[in-house]
Amino acid sequence: MTPRSKLLPSFAALLFAGLAAGQARADAVLHAFNWTYADVQANAAGIQAAGYKAVLVAPAYRSEGSAWWARYQPQDYRLIHHPLGDTTTFRNMVAALRAKGIDVYADVVLNHMANESAQRSDLNYPGSRVLGVYAGNPTYYGGLRLFGNLGYNFLSGYDFGPATCIANYSDVWQVQNWRLCGGAGDAGLPDLVGSSYVVSQQQEYLRQLKALGVKGFRIDAAKHMPFAHINGVLTADIKSGMYVFGEIITGGGSGNGEYATFLQPYLQNTDHAAYDFPLQAQLRSAFAPGGSMSALVDPGAYGQALQGSRALTFTVTHDIPNNSGFRFMLMDPTDETLAYSYLFGRNAGKPMVYSDHNESGDNRWVNA
Repeated sequence: MTPRSKLLPSFAALLFAGLAAGQARADAVLHAFNWTYADVQANAAGIQAAGYKAVLVAPAYRSEGSAWWARYQPQDYRLIHHPLGDTTTFRNMVAALRAKGIDVYADVVLNHMANESAQRSDLNYPGSRVLGVYAGNPTYYGGLRLFGNLGYNFLSGYDFGPATCIANYSDVWQVQNWRLCGGAGDAGLPDLVGSSYVVSQQQEYLRQLKALGVKGFRIDAAKHMPFAHINGVLTADIKSGMYVFGEIITGGGSGNGEYATFLQPYLQNTDHAAYDFPLQAQLRSAFAPGGSMSALVDPGAYGQALQGSRALTFTVTHDIPNNSGFRFMLMDPTDETLAYSYLFGRNAGKPMVYSDHNESGDNRWVNA
């Protein structure tokens, strides 16, 4: 690889030339991963000063547990309540960011509900225990309600697919209809079906988030949902005025099996944007020993980057450092800085910066 003493000046000159020519423009997104809603609100002025135009925040519904992954196990769409905030703090955060000209993107989980098999055998959500919690403080929880009647469950066993774990991640049917499981006898995350009732509940949930001022949706685990279900929920009226992007993790672009099996069909069967995993793979390759910067001149021409208007570009997502199966995608810290410079200067895509509280233990992205 070219020595860094020679690489950096030429790369900086190229970047500066592109910026000076006025060709590059993108509204950067901050991923405030696992931040409390109150912390996001408190930092609104600093986020504005840094130049961000949007913030992706933690999933907004009821969930329990202090671990970061617990936020991705929904119990109830009908109110916002979890360790990072509730409906009131969410509403206040959105208003504070709006006052600074910053949009809020909500991280939404439509594929599954929380795995509570260790506590109960039924698939009623939120379940009798949580309904009892609501009944114990009706004024408070009633004030957090987005829609529906909190005196009753809103989902039952009829709303889920088979209790079968995905065994073959190359089998599209299994991936989109069976459960994500952790192995060692784990019962997995109950997989929602795309019935008219489930779709209606998810639509109402998204409408309520829009009513709170949300301007974008990140579709978690989009790889695991049939297109009929995704498109059934995300109708034209719900998508109107929203930035919608799906999470479909791949190891690369054209020529990569995951890209051909999951990401390319997603782009063909929806009008959403998506995480540009092909470009992230190209960045890793270009900056790796023996790599070539020429690979970054026009990666889209070779199927190694998504169409700019549909690309959410990044160097790292929360899944990469926090899941052992994806840590191979981590860049060297210096390479990551260079990659961010490339993404900010590139005239394509919407770049997103990841900031956490050291959930992974790497201590690299705190206050990024």
